[in-house]
Amino acid sequence: MKRTRLNPVSRKQREKNAEWKRITDEVCQETGYICMYCGYKGQRTVPERMDYLDGHHIVKRRFNIHTKENCYICDRRCHQYIHNHNIDVRSLTEAMENMV
Repeated sequence: MKRTRLNPVSRKQREKNAEWKRITDEVCQETGYICMYCGYKGQRTVPERMDYLDGHHIVKRRFNIHTKENCYICDRRCHQYIHNHNIDVRSLTEAMENMV
């Protein structure tokens, strides 16, 4: 839904969004700007490009768990794929942890 003056983002939501952006930026730096789903290198400067890295909530966003442990980095293409196919990335992150 597009935000308008009649449907503004609340101050509380802006703060949550800013916190999630900060966490996503930190995790991107720690992972070397690599998509955790496909392994390709991405970027955080041009949001319109498909290689822009998003922070996907491992545990659903409605539970308000904004932590680095709950942030799964993926590019826009993979993020759309994860949502469109209802992929549970918890099993992917657990498998990766078991490999290390």
